[in-house]
Amino acid sequence: FLGVAISAVLAKKSLRPMEESLESQSRFTSDAAHELRTPLTVIKTETEVALRDSKLKLADAKEILESNLEEVVKLENLTSALLRLAHNSNSLDKASWQKYKLQDIFVATEERVAKEAKARNVAIKIVDTKLIVFGDADQLVELLVILVSNAIKYSGEGSQVELLAKNNGDSRISILVKDNGIGIKSVDIDHIFDRFYRADQSRTKSKVGGYGLGLSIAKSIVDAHGGKITVKSKPNKGSEFCIILNKK
Repeated sequence: FLGVAISAVLAKKSLRPMEESLESQSRFTSDAAHELRTPLTVIKTETEVALRDSKLKLADAKEILESNLEEVVKLENLTSALLRLAHNSNSLDKASWQKYKLQDIFVATEERVAKEAKARNVAIKIVDTKLIVFGDADQLVELLVILVSNAIKYSGEGSQVELLAKNNGDSRISILVKDNGIGIKSVDIDHIFDRFYRADQSRTKSKVGGYGLGLSIAKSIVDAHGGKITVKSKPNKGSEFCIILNKK
């Protein structure tokens, strides 16, 4: 009986990761379906109403088409994000990975977010660095674009987002993205990298749109590079994201 009991405990323990994985996949599928359903419902409803209106004016028809187009763009953005998540989850092709000057990655990131930063009157400060990073350049730029773009969205006009790097003294480096925006509540810190997770402040105070996938994609890129990402933040004091990556 003791042997059976021990075997049952060990079997349950070995199956736990599989159960957690299945639960995670089920939750992800449910969340994805919910997010896809919303714009589809809007398109369907507006189209049905328009078709029932025998006296629909050209101006009203154009307004409905513009609204439908906005929803289609949302669907495009969502499906693109889901595809990137799937791609990163299957791990990146390391055959083409190289060493890159981190400064070049920073500059490319700044160029990608320049328009957004200007529109919100947020300054991007890059601290010059001579450090080298190893990985996929396009993915690393996308990683930093996600973090810097997030920082811009949650920062006030006239504020600053800082991008810098530190040598860890070993085979790794730390990349920091700092802002002095609205910050993140402590109850949200442990969940911000979860798929489709959106803190209350992003839905109410700042009313920033999105599907809650950006930081999940960022983490998947870091994970694929064998790195680590953490965040320190206080409400109304700003946030600091730290990414630890390999030099070689």
